Amino acid sequence: MNSDEYVKEIQHTREEIDKTLYTLEDKFSSRELLDQAIKWSGGAKELSMYIGRTVRDNPIPATLMAISLIWLMAAANGRGYYGGLPDVDIGSNPESRVPPGEYVI
Repeated sequence: MNSDEYVKEIQHTREEIDKTLYTLEDKFSSRELLDQAIKWSGGAKELSMYIGRTVRDNPIPATLMAISLIWLMAAANGRGYYGGLPDVDIGSNPESRVPPGEYVI
């Protein structure tokens, strides 16, 4: 390839990069993001209406579930992830011990 061909190839690559950047700019413009948020909020509105109807039609199960969730949160308050379980030994190496409140994946 001679230098003119390199220059043309570089110009072509620059044009493709410019097109890609303009496309990304349009996709992530504030207007486009606002439109997506409005579309999403419509689904959230339907979901909240459905949950509201379900609670209205079934007040006792909804109340029991709310009490259960409050109880669960109150019981977990002030404890670690595993609720204060003892150290977990994952090997013979003392450095491999996991402190309380942490978990191993």
